[in-house]
Amino acid sequence: KLAMSVLADSVCADPTRISDPARVSREIASILNMDPSVVLKKISEPKSFCWLARKISSQQALMVESAKKDIERSIRLNDDNPRAHFILGLYYDHEGLYPSAINEFSKAIEQDPTEAWYYEWRGFEKFQKGDYSDAIKDYSTAISLQPRFAQAYNIRGMTRAFLMNVDDRSPELSDFNQAIEINSEISEFYRNYALGLASWKYWDKSLNEHSVDVLATASELDPTDYRIHGDRAYILTGLNRNHEATQELIEYQRRSLTNEEKITASDLLAYNNVARYYVNTW
Repeated sequence: KLAMSVLADSVCADPTRISDPARVSREIASILNMDPSVVLKKISEPKSFCWLARKISSQQALMVESAKKDIERSIRLNDDNPRAHFILGLYYDHEGLYPSAINEFSKAIEQDPTEAWYYEWRGFEKFQKGDYSDAIKDYSTAISLQPRFAQAYNIRGMTRAFLMNVDDRSPELSDFNQAIEINSEISEFYRNYALGLASWKYWDKSLNEHSVDVLATASELDPTDYRIHGDRAYILTGLNRNHEATQELIEYQRRSLTNEEKITASDLLAYNNVARYYVNTW
């Protein structure tokens, strides 16, 4: 399991966090009975989310689960295997066991302190726990080891945003810009940059208009990311461009996956004085 998740008997992946796509594609393809080249193509695409399989069998789900047990067995036999600790840490991340994940990533770092991915993932677990300052230290170490590490810049920018320094958002915006400069094909980098801009000076019309344009680029790069429609709707509402906001909200509500998202869209549509019957016409 490398940067992969099993959700409700479905398998998804974050291609930006997979360090060895060729090996991952072979291993997952063997479990899911898929063509390795198809899996490799999906996890090599410049996006932060992709589905690999939906409604997999319970047996296949158990096989993915058993991979974690194989790793634990490998560690018992050879506790000096940093990659084994790393993969076990990824499993704990999926289970939401962040302290356990941090412990495994720390063991991997002790055995191989030159691998940037270990620091990046440990930082992400600290971010999940709300330890933002410590997380930033790990991201910075990862970047010092691998200066062209686009995802580390992106996640460091996200973490800096959570520190909410409203007086100076330049560090986080600089990180997003650096991520885009390294890899201009990742939609998530543009989305985060746009949201950072919009939340920095929400009263600045020109900045918010620029944010809307940046989000359009993000949507072009990944049309499947419906969240961008919600992002654009909020900013367009603040700009009093209500007709455009309504169109974005309807699309966001149509494609949203949770009831909470649908309710949020309905509330904002009501704020924009859109009749209930119009909302349901899609």
